[in-house]
Amino acid sequence: MTDKSLTITEPAEKVLERYQGNSLPAMMAQHHPINGLFGAAFEEVGGFRRLVQWASEDDKNYYDFIRIFAKMAPPPQADLTVKQMNITVNGKLQKTVLDGELEE
Repeated sequence: MTDKSLTITEPAEKVLERYQGNSLPAMMAQHHPINGLFGAAFEEVGGFRRLVQWASEDDKNYYDFIRIFAKMAPPPQADLTVKQMNITVNGKLQKTVLDGELEE
């Protein structure tokens, strides 16, 4: 993409055509075109560097950034499995050197 300037009269499809591959707008557009347009607008107003600049301007912006970031963090996965370990002791086995009670 060479020219990233947006014009208000430009159709949404044309805006999204400028963003391809792994660009933020292209990935967001896979979910819904309006998401892709918001991604394109984000890039147009300065993207990542502008977000960092805004968050760094003062403490209020920083705390707002952290609040927004915390809301965006994915919730813990509900499908986590708790692993269980079962240990069975067989008392009929003969003691060995590994038991620490016999000498080699």
